[in-house]
Amino acid sequence: MSNPKPFADHIIRLRSEDNVGVTKTTLDQGQVLADESANLVVITDIPVSHKIALNDIAASQPVKKYGQTLGFATRDIAVGEHVHTHNMGMQDFTRDYAWCVDAKPLTKADSTVEFSGYARANGEVGTRNYIAVISSVNCSASVSRYVADHFRATASKRNSLTSMALSPSRIKADADYSPTSLPGSSNV
Repeated sequence: MSNPKPFADHIIRLRSEDNVGVTKTTLDQGQVLADESANLVVITDIPVSHKIALNDIAASQPVKKYGQTLGFATRDIAVGEHVHTHNMGMQDFTRDYAWCVDAKPLTKADSTVEFSGYARANGEVGTRNYIAVISSVNCSASVSRYVADHFRATASKRNSLTSMALSPSRIKADADYSPTSLPGSSNV
């Protein structure tokens, strides 16, 4: 057995309930990885970006990564073993399509925050500092460039983007403001 190497340097475990991790490096058979609670011995050579069993997985049990079922063990899989198409397959299972059931409420910031933004006439602030102009096909690339150049020239003529200090309660979404409603901008 080799000297243990830090688990986190070689494997990404996305969620605590996952029974597989993703290798960040190529792992060699017999290599020992350690975290604060246990050692993991690599049973087979495993290429980079492949899955490794972090727990024993019984045949027909789900293989989970990021809390999601990727497939099912087609045979017993031992901790430290390579998990791939040779020991994992698909089968029908019931899914829960509930939306955002794992969402956790955000906590309020304890202090004032700073960001680049602008003040509105009504005392609220705006945060639209960047405009993306993306060409979806090659024939519109020139038009996209002209639009981007227009906004770049407009932004350089005004200096409405400044560093502001705000309490979290003053930050509002900009969904109702179009680019042409911003101070100093014009229709294209």
